[in-house]
Amino acid sequence: MGGQVLTRFASWALLNIVAYAEFVENHNHFLVFGSIGWVLPKLLDDGARVELKGFADGLRVYEVRLAHRPASCSRRLKCPPALLTAES
Repeated sequence: MGGQVLTRFASWALLNIVAYAEFVENHNHFLVFGSIGWVLPKLLDDGARVELKGFADGLRVYEVRLAHRPASCSRRLKCPPALLTAES
């Protein structure tokens, strides 16, 4: 349910909200801003290397490196959307 709300919200707000599976399929090196939530445990379960890089505006900044596309996000399995920002 939360994912649907974020997806609808993204249609009228200036947010780039992408499904987790789509994001990790297309990005293997990126930053995650904010609290731990569900994203970092999911990335770690998927074999990502996660490193705390510092703080920005009171939020933690993590650098994430994925060696491969996580098997847990096959095309048949929907993963929740995430608020992730890709590194250029």
